[in-house]
Amino acid sequence: YLFDWFSALDGFSDVTLETAGALGKGETVWVLAKCAGLHFDIGGDEHQGYMTLINGHAGNRRLTLMPTTIRIVCQNTMRMALE
Repeated sequence: YLFDWFSALDGFSDVTLETAGALGKGETVWVLAKCAGLHFDIGGDEHQGYMTLINGHAGNRRLTLMPTTIRIVCQNTMRMALE
C-alpha cells in the first residue's frame, strides 16, 4: 500500500520515488520520495526535502508520513529522520 500511495503522487508536482526498503524480517517498511517543493537554501547551504512514509507490520510502529531532509537508506538514517 505504501507504493500505491506514493505512485499516485509520482510525476505530480516534481515528486519522484527515491528509495524504499524493509528492516528486520519486514516488520518495518518505508518509501522515500524526493519533493522539489521542499528544497530550501540556508546561507548557501542547499537542503533537499523528502517525504517519507513508514509503516510497521508487526504492531511495532504506527503509520508515519513526514517531511525530512534525511535520505533514508537504512535503519540508522531512518532513526535520524525520526528524531
